[in-house]
Amino acid sequence: MWSLVDNLFLEKKLKPVKTVQPVLYPEPYHVGLLVREEDALASSVKHLSDIINKLLIAKIDKDTWHKIGEKYAELSYLLISSAEKIYNGIDSKYEKEMKALDRQINASFLKWLLENYALLINSPYFPAPVMVHHIPHYLAAKKHAKLALIVIDGLNYSQWKQLKAVLSEQDSGLLYDETTVFAWIPTVTAVSRQALFAGKIPWEFADAINITSKEKAAWQEFWQSNGLHTSYVQYIIGLGKKKYEASREFNQPKTKVLGIVIDLVDKLAHRALLGNKGQFAALKIWLQNKYLLNMITGLLDGNFAIYITSDHGNKESVGVGRVADGVLADLKGQRVRVYDSKILLDSNLKEETSYAWQPPGMPAEYYLMLAKSNYAYINKGEIALCHGGISIEEVLVPFISM
Repeated sequence: MWSLVDNLFLEKKLKPVKTVQPVLYPEPYHVGLLVREEDALASSVKHLSDIINKLLIAKIDKDTWHKIGEKYAELSYLLISSAEKIYNGIDSKYEKEMKALDRQINASFLKWLLENYALLINSPYFPAPVMVHHIPHYLAAKKHAKLALIVIDGLNYSQWKQLKAVLSEQDSGLLYDETTVFAWIPTVTAVSRQALFAGKIPWEFADAINITSKEKAAWQEFWQSNGLHTSYVQYIIGLGKKKYEASREFNQPKTKVLGIVIDLVDKLAHRALLGNKGQFAALKIWLQNKYLLNMITGLLDGNFAIYITSDHGNKESVGVGRVADGVLADLKGQRVRVYDSKILLDSNLKEETSYAWQPPGMPAEYYLMLAKSNYAYINKGEIALCHGGISIEEVLVPFISM
């Protein structure tokens, strides 16, 4: 029994008790005692890293990737939050081993995904969605009287851990059921978010794959096909700015299904000049105004079942230089280039920084050049939070029910 409690302390789900005399307690209880925060951090980093390494050498399936993604998100959030609480150099202390772990995870993830991606697309959406386009089908099968789907554009799993930690401090009564779903590749809004709201694979909306203006119609069309008149279905975009106030759409008594897009987080990511550190600081400020908390509690008060997810994540990347050619589906997806011919793709492909892949489910003549490792097609040496690629941070996104 204590071994289970032990893990809760190491994974920061229980807070240790401060003491200056740990020798007064039996050794098995030391994990629940806090003498120096640096020591507690070191124990947690080792614990989470050990779990990830054991999972990587086991037989891997989609459920294993959920476990790896969750532990890696916890580890990433732990280090960046501890850097602020303990001392400024804490992140650089673990930088080398985190980079090695990142390379190990993403090399394994890439290999597995290239072999299993088609199987994910055609997986059943019940008892749980596997990819983002399964989500509407899953929600329809749940038959809620009222439901709200909150899509936080561009949120990766580690950033959800930050949101969850602050929300839990602001309201300890909130409860979450947490898992992950796979985003569409390329991990750009026009592809993955559109698939999410339409409940379709991208080749089914090939004529709109470079835009997002048809999302509302696609969301309403899906629910109409499931027997719900469009007057009961709402879609709201552009949220997250200023202070939260319940809008008319939220208060319409007829509303039974509500689709919400908070796109501020993605905008903050593209302005995060310091990468993960900059995004952590920006999210911290945003969360202080309780926008997300007030939205959630308002929806709960309105008897909505709430689901929170993301269309794609993001990855701290380093620039290898801009690519002159190609028509990008989402201009901010800087880890992918999309071409309408293989000749164009081949003429721009540099094997040291990129690889070509034409994933299933995409329209014909939709050729992808994806950035390897943590590279991005931005100014050489520039650090930025980017998406479009195939890393675990971009592809494996949170799916939360409340």
